[in-house]
Amino acid sequence: MTKLLPLAVASWACLVIGCGSDDLGPRVVRIPPQTAQAGATVDLIHSDAFGDDLYLYVGGKLATVERGEARRVRFVVPEGVVGATWVVLSVDGRPSPTFPFYVDEIPAPASP
Repeated sequence: MTKLLPLAVASWACLVIGCGSDDLGPRVVRIPPQTAQAGATVDLIHSDAFGDDLYLYVGGKLATVERGEARRVRFVVPEGVVGATWVVLSVDGRPSPTFPFYVDEIPAPASP
């Protein structure tokens, strides 16, 4: 009986305060490709967390969201972010954990 007590307490706590994934906010699953240049359009695959108030940040800069769907967000990589950085998806005020992303420098124009 004493071995089951911690499990019973944890189960009770989940019922009272909640412990479902909806309480945790969105989760970025992957960003294919995980490297892009500023101005590129990229798709982000996320957990099924969709809402009316959707924002996406790359390296702390607000990205333009072109389309948000049940498990996918299409966004434009903002200018002014270069190198190893992170992405955060915010849905209805609930931010995701940071997700690694790499922004390539825009190549210099080819000389004639």
